[in-house]
Amino acid sequence: MSTDKIAKKGLHGIIYEYFGMFIISISGVISYIVLIRYLTKTDYGVFSVFKSAFAFLFLLIAFGLPHIFQRYIPEFLEKKHKSKAVVLVKKSFILFSFIFFISTLIILIFRNELFQLLKLDYNWELFLLFILGLFSICFLRIFNMVLHSSFRQKQFNLTQAIAYVLKLILFVIVSIYNWGLEGIIYAFVISNIFWFAIKVYLVRDFLFGEGKIFQPLPIKRMFKFGIFKYFNDMGTIILDVLLDILIISAILGTKKAGEYAFAVSIATMITAWYPGKLGIRVIIPIFIQQYTKNKDRNQLSELLIRMIKVISFVAIPLMLISVIFSGQIISNIFNSEYLNTALVFIIAIISFSIYHIFSPGFNAVLTTLEKSNILFYSRIFTIYNLIMDIILIKYFGILGAIIATGTTLLFIIIFQAILISKYIKLKIPILAFVKIIINIIPSLIILFLIKGYITNIYTTILSILGAILLFALISLVNKVFTDEEREFYNFIIGRNIFKF
Repeated sequence: MSTDKIAKKGLHGIIYEYFGMFIISISGVISYIVLIRYLTKTDYGVFSVFKSAFAFLFLLIAFGLPHIFQRYIPEFLEKKHKSKAVVLVKKSFILFSFIFFISTLIILIFRNELFQLLKLDYNWELFLLFILGLFSICFLRIFNMVLHSSFRQKQFNLTQAIAYVLKLILFVIVSIYNWGLEGIIYAFVISNIFWFAIKVYLVRDFLFGEGKIFQPLPIKRMFKFGIFKYFNDMGTIILDVLLDILIISAILGTKKAGEYAFAVSIATMITAWYPGKLGIRVIIPIFIQQYTKNKDRNQLSELLIRMIKVISFVAIPLMLISVIFSGQIISNIFNSEYLNTALVFIIAIISFSIYHIFSPGFNAVLTTLEKSNILFYSRIFTIYNLIMDIILIKYFGILGAIIATGTTLLFIIIFQAILISKYIKLKIPILAFVKIIINIIPSLIILFLIKGYITNIYTTILSILGAILLFALISLVNKVFTDEEREFYNFIIGRNIFKF
């Protein structure tokens, strides 16, 4: 496949990601508003603890399989070895199903201890909901990378949008008929199982296709790559806010866990719009196919720099707007009862934004070069995060948790930047950062002056959109990107519309 075709395929994939994200964000935000306004803080805390435990356990039992899909399916397809990808997906799914079955038995045996650890009131119905939720999340996620690595973003995002709309409808029904926390969890499970069934159909050519191969799979190579990624995931668990929520629940109770989950969830919703985080599942296969084609590390370096600049162009303005308008976002869009979490939200959006400006590009390059050991080594800072979590949560509550996580994210980025520079030329686009900040300052000043008059969801959203529009207009004059970069993006788009 030519470089031009690969680039255009990547653009189409990201466009599908944004289309899906638009539908998902609307339904997701409305669903979240329903949750926050319908459930009590304690019930929302229980729901957040459940979701964190599901994600935690999925990473624990996946053993790096999604990463193996992500790395080797694009390579097999580029080399016209689809039968190898078929064998990989089939055997991996059988292995994962067996691991899940064994894990469920272990959880069943130690169910009382698990609920006591998380300070949850045990009963059989709640435990059954826990197992159903775990099943729905684990099997829902296992095929994600198969779809993304085979460039099926259109199918993925269309079905994801349908599943999210279904979940929204079910959440609204639950709130109308007042079926409580149990009803919310059932709605969550039903929408997930529905989406999983669709995914099975979408990957049927891998799951049920012909798998005859004349050359064996590179098991040793895949195992080495996968095991480093797996231990990297274990570090991610310690680093991630998922563990923060579980620790907060164990130390402070589910109510505080719910408050923390609320603040970081809003920050996560905002950073989900960043091009790097949104497009990473598309970008990594693109990097891999391009590098497989020409083995040019200078090109990887150039792609990385351009990726950082594009992410920053979106991330820095949204981050600063969120800081200035934090009170209005929390009280007017969601629930004023959570205003006590504003500082947690501000620290979260700043640290998450900085991390997501650099992390997707670093991850793409290191995965392409099969240097997953660097990602693993960077997780040494998760030991710091775990220790500081336990200490700071005890003395500073949920604020301590986000301080520990936020500083850990910054340390990881610095560490990875130092090591990645040994393999490719790494140049941080400082001038672009400065121009972006200068261009957003007028919007920030206006938002600061009017925020006292913004009292409802409609004026809040209009004010934010107006601030973004003003930034875009100023960026047309004080351009952030070079002529060569604009020419590159316009070539991929196919039209001369990228003017920034």
